Amino acid sequence: MGVDADLAKAVVLAEGRYCWLMSSDDVLVPHAMERMLNELQSERDVYLCNRIECDRGLRPVRQRPWLGPTGQDEVFRFASSSDFVAYFQQASSLGALFSYISSIVVRRDKWMAVTRAEKLDGCHYAHAFRLFSLLRENGSLKYIQAPLVLCRGDNDSFADHGMLARIALDLDGFEVLARSLFDERPVLDAFKAVMRREHPWYHLSGLRSRTR
Repeated sequence: MGVDADLAKAVVLAEGRYCWLMSSDDVLVPHAMERMLNELQSERDVYLCNRIECDRGLRPVRQRPWLGPTGQDEVFRFASSSDFVAYFQQASSLGALFSYISSIVVRRDKWMAVTRAEKLDGCHYAHAFRLFSLLRENGSLKYIQAPLVLCRGDNDSFADHGMLARIALDLDGFEVLARSLFDERPVLDAFKAVMRREHPWYHLSGLRSRTR
C-alpha cells in the first residue's frame, strides 16, 4: 500500500503498548530488545535510538548520531514552541526528524489518538507527522545515544531512480511535513535548518518548488 499506509495499518494491527517501527532490511544489535524494554519503564511517548550504518552485508561502516555529540541520553519534553526550536537546534541530521524508521519506538495509544492525515500519504513521512503531532500535546521523547540498529546500506528501494531523485524525495517530503505541522516562523526556520545541515545546498536546489 506504500510505506505511509503500511505503517499506519501495522500499528492498527499491533497489540502491544509500544510499537518499534522497523524496516524489513534492518537488524537489531545484540541485546537491543532488552535495552529497549528497560527504557520503556520510563513510559515516554517516543524513543529515538541511533544506528550503525553498514554495507549491504551488514558490515559496520560508521556511526553518525542524530543529535549533536552530547555523549549521553536525554529526555525532551515538548510543552511550547521553544521546546521544538531547542530540539531542532541540537539535531545534526534528518534522523532527528524521524527520517529513519527503524530507530523509532512509539507509544501505541498516543499514535492512535492522532487523526491520520491522508493528504500526506505518498510523501513517505506521514509517520513523522503523527509523531510530531503527538509530541505537540505535551509529549516526551527519550533520545538514546547508543546505536541499537544495524542499517543495511546500498539497499534503498527509494533510490531506484538515482540519488538526486532520492534526495528530492527527502526534501520534498519534509517540506510538506514542515508546512503541515508548524505555523510559527521560529519553529519552521529551525526545522528547515536541520534539512540544510543534512543537505547544505537545500535552499539553492529548487527542489521545493513542487510544494509551494
